[in-house]
Amino acid sequence: MENSIIIGNSSNSVSLESEMQGTFLTKNQAREMPLYQYYSYFVKVYKAGRVAKVTLNKHMMVARRLKEIAPKMKLKDVDGNRQNIQLILDIYGKNHMKQTTLDFKGNLIESLRAAVDDGYISQISDRNFKVRTKESYMDAKEVAELHKRPKTISSSDFMMLKLRVDVILEDLLQKEPIWSSNCGHVAPSMLCDQSKYLVLSILMHTGCRFSEALGITIKDVNELSIQINKSWDYKEHPNCFKKTKNSYSMRDVRVDKTIVDLLIKFDEWKRKYSQYGSDDPIWKTNEANVNSSGFIALFRRIQKKYGVEENISIHKIRHTYISYMLERGIDENLIAAQVGHADTNMIHKVYGHLLKDREEKDVLKIRAFMR
Repeated sequence: MENSIIIGNSSNSVSLESEMQGTFLTKNQAREMPLYQYYSYFVKVYKAGRVAKVTLNKHMMVARRLKEIAPKMKLKDVDGNRQNIQLILDIYGKNHMKQTTLDFKGNLIESLRAAVDDGYISQISDRNFKVRTKESYMDAKEVAELHKRPKTISSSDFMMLKLRVDVILEDLLQKEPIWSSNCGHVAPSMLCDQSKYLVLSILMHTGCRFSEALGITIKDVNELSIQINKSWDYKEHPNCFKKTKNSYSMRDVRVDKTIVDLLIKFDEWKRKYSQYGSDDPIWKTNEANVNSSGFIALFRRIQKKYGVEENISIHKIRHTYISYMLERGIDENLIAAQVGHADTNMIHKVYGHLLKDREEKDVLKIRAFMR
């Protein structure tokens, strides 16, 4: 059975052995499976073809970790046995942060619930686990440093950087393509500065995911909105279009006239210097594949240049955008729809402190009204 399980190779991609296609398990076969192997089988049956490839790779990482932690533990060994599950979580949590450990736990428990439903094991007790994570082993100084890491920048810095990026892009569109290179020549894998600044501007005006920003074409640009109906698989080479993260991610993002005008100007500039058309990602001017590290480095240089001390990555632009909307009193349901969340749960989970601050301000308003 080992060779017929979904496997992950060194590059974290996922493959499925063909003989697995028609495999069915008896109860005894499943119970005698190593736990990590059963988890892989669970992923094949319930996840493959139903979740995004990046999510599938994360599931296979769980299988690899289970193999490292408990290579000889069988599925039957967790049948009604909370202690073995707790031990697995303790070993995993020692080297992983809280949220990563909770995700690992959630995936493992989901697979074991399926094993109960499928009749492979009789019961799984999944309550009251005491999860100890990497933070638990840190001293006070390390914990303090961890909490000091910036997740967002201030509203004033955010608006200032957005304006700077827009102004720089406006100026760049008056020039021929600029290829920033330390080696003195233009490589086919390079993006021009105009493309880089365009993507940064999209991120700051929309709060969309990096892959979503890369997937926008000029056909997706409307008068005061941008349609998000696909994304760009920048982790695969060659890069290509792919589906959005989920159905909720397909949306019309309301935007201001500034970014719409910049996108239109970029498209006009692009037609002058590039052969790539309206069906291609708007930023695409050559055969270059995208590497997120280049955008991260550029954004950090911009932050440093304009005196922003919090050194956040491009992926935190989305967090800052949401924080800015909350601080301005925008309804969280509208924000969730704007950024492609199914509901407000994630906003409450990540930005609950901002909602609490807003609630306290609203209470003061109520008291003022009732005087």
